[in-house]
Amino acid sequence: MAFLFILMYMYSKKTFCFTIIYAICFMLYSQDMADFKWINRILIFADSDQKLIKAKSAIQVFKSLEKEVKERALLLFLYSNGSFFNSEGVRLRLKSNRPIESSFNGVILLGKDGGVKFKESYPIKTETIFELIDGMPMRRTEMKD
Repeated sequence: MAFLFILMYMYSKKTFCFTIIYAICFMLYSQDMADFKWINRILIFADSDQKLIKAKSAIQVFKSLEKEVKERALLLFLYSNGSFFNSEGVRLRLKSNRPIESSFNGVILLGKDGGVKFKESYPIKTETIFELIDGMPMRRTEMKD
């Protein structure tokens, strides 16, 4: 990262250089949802409300079940106003090839194959998600090992 700032200093056309550096940094720190394919299941908590009350409440319930979430290889993401956030509320440069309606308030479960396995409005019961995951063929294989 320091190397990029040195480059910026060295060039006289600062605006052009800044644009190039910004583009490089964006590419370096961007991640595609497809990068998690075959590695993790993804649980997206979507909320169109500014305060994100329902989504934050649902995420806290899942975070309190750390062992269950971890053994199912679940990643928790918050989605609001076209942006993704981690479970701590930090904005991510995460791209998805599946558009999420801006008015949707609920949970979307993506399987390890990247497919939508569950999509439901709030409130959501953790048991519903865990039972659904535990019934998946890949998860049953994981539980045998």
